[in-house]
Amino acid sequence: MRLGVIMQAVKIGITMGDPAGIGSEIIAKALTQPGINRLGKFLLIGDRWVFDRISQRFSGATYRKSLPPNLEFIDFNNVRHKN
Repeated sequence: MRLGVIMQAVKIGITMGDPAGIGSEIIAKALTQPGINRLGKFLLIGDRWVFDRISQRFSGATYRKSLPPNLEFIDFNNVRHKN
């Protein structure tokens, strides 16, 4: 009898870095690449508001549809929000 291999999904943590830097743009572009969700589950660490605002500007309004469905976020909520 052959034993099956059970593989657990890898969780990949990505820190956004400086909120005024280009980290959010780079992350948004990387996470919208085809097939990225096969690498594992993604955990973004930083300010969610900054990521959403910068990513929308960079990737367009449809970027949310392109993000992996298994994306999680640790929101520091540490940046003063201006609309």
